[in-house]
Amino acid sequence: MKLHRRAARHAVNGGLKLLAVTLALLALAVPAYAYWESTRPPGVELAPQVEVPLPESPVTLGEPMPDYEGVIALCYHDISPTASDAYVVTPRSFAAQMAALKAAGFETISLDEFNAYMHGEPVDLPAKPLLLTFDDGTKSNWVYADPIIEEVGFEASNFLSTANVSHHQPYYLLWEEVEAMQESGRWSFGSHTDDGHGFVDTDGHGHEGPFLTNRQWLPRLRRLETRGEYEARIEADIDRSIARLQAHGLPRPTAFAYPFSAVEASNDPLAARLLRRLLSDRFADQLVNRSEDTLIGPGMSSPLSRIEVFQGTTTRALLKQARHTIEHGETGRHLADG
Repeated sequence: MKLHRRAARHAVNGGLKLLAVTLALLALAVPAYAYWESTRPPGVELAPQVEVPLPESPVTLGEPMPDYEGVIALCYHDISPTASDAYVVTPRSFAAQMAALKAAGFETISLDEFNAYMHGEPVDLPAKPLLLTFDDGTKSNWVYADPIIEEVGFEASNFLSTANVSHHQPYYLLWEEVEAMQESGRWSFGSHTDDGHGFVDTDGHGHEGPFLTNRQWLPRLRRLETRGEYEARIEADIDRSIARLQAHGLPRPTAFAYPFSAVEASNDPLAARLLRRLLSDRFADQLVNRSEDTLIGPGMSSPLSRIEVFQGTTTRALLKQARHTIEHGETGRHLADG
């Protein structure tokens, strides 16, 4: 009987001790959580979107835009009211261009539809198919571009440099914003490398070249990386990009956009051949920006050309280049506004 009472006392004491420890941990945890909440990095919430009104009377060329066989691809970068360089288009200009393209009869397609069309799979494309793309993954794509795209009834594709997502705030997208864009049904996503949107030392003498297309100088070893080391570096970066996209619930990307549109290597011609093989093994389509009047169709080999839109590209000039692309369907000169 005494043994039973002693065991009961031990159990009660043990329970009280456990309760005391739990309360002590909670007392520590609550202030710690409050401290974390107050000191965590800003930008973890979705940035507020900005509504930009569409023009009441979209720009036109006066004549209907003809139907065509093929796809016209456009590429934008950053959208900002303070257009700081040639790659930044103002929200008002972007809204005017989207409204004009819609009024001209263009309809956007997704990367999946583009991929199916390019590889001969059954797909029902509109009469004037447009692949609307963005490179880099700047936050402005969510803040300014997405509301305009929704208002016009378009969809778009975004090529992300995945290592930059949720970093360097508030310039790049957050993963939460990428996921919201994906869930909207208006956006497709491709790869723009992981951490390869930059330059590397190419000779140890201060010369640099694009990360993706050059063998890198290794200062500690006083030599260029071997072709095997180059291949391993590029392969690891591309695979990280694919893995990051899939880790955030996005489909495996079918398309890749070359940073800086750099395709050929400058310090080793064979590196370009290795790169094309690595990319072809992973992506159905590869794209560059050349502002050439190219109508993209099945059977064309990668990389495929997109028309790059700049700060100085007027709505009328964009429509004229689209018409010239439809009428000629081959590489042509970039048309000035007039």
